[in-house]
Amino acid sequence: MIATPTPRASPSIEEDSLESLLVPGAQGRLQFGDPKKRNKHTTRALFTVVNVSDAAYRLQSKIQTISPLHTPIEEIQDTLRAVEDGSEALRYQIDSVTRPAIAEEVKEARAILESLDRVVCAWRLEYPDSSPVKIDNRKYFLDPGEGKSTPTILAYCIALVTRVFNSTAQGGGSLILKLLKLFGFTFATLGGRDLNSEQEAALAGIPESIETLEKKFNLDIKCIPYAICPSCSFTHPPTYPNNASRPVYPPVCLERRAPLEEPCGASLLAHGKPLKKYEYYPFFDWFGRFLAQPGIEEYGNKFCDTISSHQSIPVDKIDQTDGRFVHEFRDKDGQLFVADRGNEGRWFFVLNSDFFNVEGNRIRGKKSSTGMIAMSCLNLPLEIRNDNAFLYIPGIIQGPHEPDAKDAEHRHFLKPLVDDLLKGYTRGVRPFSTFLTRKSDTPYSHVSHVAVALASMDFKAIRPFCGLLDVTSHHFCFLCDCWHVAHLGRTDYENWKPLDDERLRKSAEMWRNAMLKDRKAIERLYGTRFSELWRLPYWRLHQIGIDPMHTIFLILLQRTFRDILGLDNPEDPKKKSNKPKFKFAFYYDFTPPPSLSSLVDEIETPQQILEDLGKSMNYSSASHVGGIHRVLQQPLAQGEQEIELRKTLGSFPGISLAYVCTDIEQLPGGKFSKSDMVQRLIKWRMTKPLEQLKSTSIDSPALLRRVQQAVSEVVTPAWVTNPPPNVGLYEAGVLKADNWRTLFAIHVPLATLSLWKEASPLAAANACDMASVMDTVMHLVCASLVMTKRKLSMSRREQFRHLLRLHIMGLKQNFPGWIFPSHHLAFHIFEFMDLFSGVRHWWLFPFEKMIGKLQRIPTNHKPGEFEHTLQHSFCGGAFFRQWMMRPNAPPILQYCQKLIDKAYNYDHRPVLHDDAAETTLELIESNFAHPISKKTIASAPELTKLLGLDPFESFTRIPATKGDYTIPIEGALGNSYICFQPERNYQPGQEWVAAQIQHIFRRHKNSPIQFAIHRSQSPRVTVTDPFCDFWANGFEAKLFSSKFSHTLEIIDMKQVAAHSARWTITDDLVIAVNLCSVSQSLCIFVKIINMPAGLTSFVDQSSLLSNNNLEIDLNIER
Repeated sequence: MIATPTPRASPSIEEDSLESLLVPGAQGRLQFGDPKKRNKHTTRALFTVVNVSDAAYRLQSKIQTISPLHTPIEEIQDTLRAVEDGSEALRYQIDSVTRPAIAEEVKEARAILESLDRVVCAWRLEYPDSSPVKIDNRKYFLDPGEGKSTPTILAYCIALVTRVFNSTAQGGGSLILKLLKLFGFTFATLGGRDLNSEQEAALAGIPESIETLEKKFNLDIKCIPYAICPSCSFTHPPTYPNNASRPVYPPVCLERRAPLEEPCGASLLAHGKPLKKYEYYPFFDWFGRFLAQPGIEEYGNKFCDTISSHQSIPVDKIDQTDGRFVHEFRDKDGQLFVADRGNEGRWFFVLNSDFFNVEGNRIRGKKSSTGMIAMSCLNLPLEIRNDNAFLYIPGIIQGPHEPDAKDAEHRHFLKPLVDDLLKGYTRGVRPFSTFLTRKSDTPYSHVSHVAVALASMDFKAIRPFCGLLDVTSHHFCFLCDCWHVAHLGRTDYENWKPLDDERLRKSAEMWRNAMLKDRKAIERLYGTRFSELWRLPYWRLHQIGIDPMHTIFLILLQRTFRDILGLDNPEDPKKKSNKPKFKFAFYYDFTPPPSLSSLVDEIETPQQILEDLGKSMNYSSASHVGGIHRVLQQPLAQGEQEIELRKTLGSFPGISLAYVCTDIEQLPGGKFSKSDMVQRLIKWRMTKPLEQLKSTSIDSPALLRRVQQAVSEVVTPAWVTNPPPNVGLYEAGVLKADNWRTLFAIHVPLATLSLWKEASPLAAANACDMASVMDTVMHLVCASLVMTKRKLSMSRREQFRHLLRLHIMGLKQNFPGWIFPSHHLAFHIFEFMDLFSGVRHWWLFPFEKMIGKLQRIPTNHKPGEFEHTLQHSFCGGAFFRQWMMRPNAPPILQYCQKLIDKAYNYDHRPVLHDDAAETTLELIESNFAHPISKKTIASAPELTKLLGLDPFESFTRIPATKGDYTIPIEGALGNSYICFQPERNYQPGQEWVAAQIQHIFRRHKNSPIQFAIHRSQSPRVTVTDPFCDFWANGFEAKLFSSKFSHTLEIIDMKQVAAHSARWTITDDLVIAVNLCSVSQSLCIFVKIINMPAGLTSFVDQSSLLSNNNLEIDLNIER
């Protein structure tokens, strides 16, 4: 029998006794337990907590049954995995308990689980897990808009757009939600009406806190905050002792830059917070979200299936599945990564990184540098892969200065990422589910493996991140045995041999383990430092990319324009003319010095290498061979030539002199001394030219004026990104890569040919003397054009290398000394075309666009803080757009997505370098600025007369392979200029005729689109066409009369090559340039949806054969 209750605070009653739970109610009645816990939901939650605690204790008992001495390893691994799985399930259950009344019980249960985790972690130190890494991605399958009305979803969009794209503060975002709710209420009750149930539900679904909405959409990311040493850039991971809520770091840096060196000792903290911080967004967190997106797994499987279906590696390179690398890459067991994958997923990624000025580009150079690392998935089609919604940013590197490359500090920022990538390759990953398996009763059933296929960066970034010396060093090439700056201009690529991957891997590890004083010798011999990427067992030198955008467009084209041709403000009296770094009196094909890494047969220990270097001076001897080559080719000053030359040659080692004497057949006979070899070399040198080779004199101001004239007068389609008309002057600012590409694809070749071709109506007086210079420029132009073809056959790839060779030979003849490391490295683009297919699949245009978007994100401009804003804002915007881009999104949301993409430049018109032009459906969506129904017009009488009937439909514009085809009265005039094949369907390389579109129509309801055109007439006077000489090399230009035929002709779209650029050079003559690459005919369908209030949108391949379909034949550029 229960006694009279006693107050719980009474000292006579024990705290844990039954009586302590008896608390009188408001009416004096006894109630069992705390009244706050008598709620039905609280009772259920308390029951869950009790069960979790009991299950955790059982798991603790289970792990206590294993013993390192008596339990088999397999049983230990099974037990540990079972405990880990059970702990994860219990943690998921405890996370679902949110009742404040039992917060203490929840805290106790969490403490039991954390204690269990610590025990498991201790076991894992001795028995590391080799099973696939588990990713709990359940929360990413929840649709926050499911069951919500259209007004509620629109309110979500408005508030989140301001938050993720404009970085509106939390208070401002919450205010917008409240105002939207107020607007909805006043609008619905306008006229004194009451809210109905649907309206009440719509308003109730709008939260009043932006944080609540962001959590609903899972827009935030959980990063690992590393403390960065301000002295050595070492990344110190956080610790959370005693379940601390804030990370704890050591007060000073304990990293040793080299073995046996003293710790760095630099202070890491100020007022308990890191002086510098690097937030790492774990790869597995992002990858779990990535696989939860609809359509992603299908794209990945299609990519693998296409590769597996190939009987052999395709010779012609068109898309990313044609590359040799993805066919031959192997997993950790030696099996083909893709073809032998079974039911597992296989994912390739491209690694990018660069440093940029977060405040935007300056006219001349950068003021500060903030770094970014990013990855894109090679499995996805280009238009999806390069969309910011599907890009991964592991972290933003705090500036204002870049890490020190001499100490390989860049590697510290790669370490957390490589840790995850190594597990993803060797162990694989197992998400709770993918989008395809989300309804399966078996969680964690799908396994995927990941690998980095390529690191693609500019030279300044890729060298330190990959552990290589600077591109200006003697080790300018990391792919072949060419070295020493004396041999930058070599063009005998048939003789170049690839470097040994394992030798470079061992040398990088040797550098890491060497003392600071010994590292310089290793760098000289191998040209390497350590990179975290070498920890990946599959990493090879051919995975370090040569980016075509930087190598060709930003370096070779730009420096040809500014330095070699002297078109950088040539009439400025204060400007000093640029001169080449090295001077030559003649060129001679010396036998190159032996590859440095080949001087040591085997790498055994660092000490052995250092002893070999000290005894034989192999590095010094080999390096001096190149030095002798440089000295012998230099011009000799008037007067004491022999004295100075003898003194210089005498400073070189005898073994190096003997090497060169043997090469040029000047080695003395019998017994000889060092002075004898010097004398023979001097005698040989005096038989060669003594004075410096002179560059061909160019009238740079005249050439620049002609280029500017071409930029101003050439009519191009709207999608061409023309450079500024004052190009070459300071006022034009800094040109971007696509400006340089356009300039050398259209304007520079037209200006050069019109000025220096003798048969040109606009030829200069000295045109006959400029033929060799013109060829040198045009060979570079054609090489860049061939490189960017969408279809790269073996003959085209060989043509690219041959044109580059001709260009360099022309430079030696006309501009001696103007050879850069990029000239050599550009030859290796040929190999990457074979490994990774066309350059569009791995060049850095999309990455540079992403940097531009980061620069436009609003921040507080405070170093150490804005990096967090950049990363979280970018990811929030990406995740928000992922939600909007779902295939099952309602039509109104799809329309909102298009408005948002256009407003924030995600849905831009294709430009010359754009990859989106390769995809037909997305291309059409982006190019139709208005509904198709508004683009139909009444038929013209002349067209009706020609056809003998009224056409079914007439259009003002339709989508082209890039941009739009239009009639002259609509939009840019350049959109109406085309080139076509009169007799048959157009094929690449065929002769074509220039024309202007007059009408776009369809005869009958289901008939194909046709054009009515006026073709350009042939020149009235028979003249030699000076603009077609480089047709076979890729620059297709042709001379026509400025008059069009008055006769309308009907042509099919399959006869059209592409748009043409058109330049009226005289009253009677124009030049037309074909803007097409290799073409392939393809049929597309566009479905028009009737939307509320007259809105129009486009959908994917569903219902493509409806009666409302618009069928268009396009020549899709390949």
